[in-house]
Amino acid sequence: MRLSSILDKTEDLILMLEKKLSELKMILQNNLQKIKFKINLQQNHKRKKQKKDIVLKAALKEFDGDYDIEELRLMRIKFISEVAN
Repeated sequence: MRLSSILDKTEDLILMLEKKLSELKMILQNNLQKIKFKINLQQNHKRKKQKKDIVLKAALKEFDGDYDIEELRLMRIKFISEVAN
């Protein structure tokens, strides 16, 4: 095999590997974006839940035990529903 032929094949192989590497980088970047998005969703959900818990605890304290947590949750849902309509 001639040297020029070996060089041509080597160059072709290098180009193919560079293309594959570029494709892998794009896949990894895409997956990283998806992971970051899911983490943000989970963090937002956790913050919302914490805020709800704080509000419910304050309501429990405010009503001095007249209502339990489930009754307060139902009142909250009813209030939101009425305000929405």
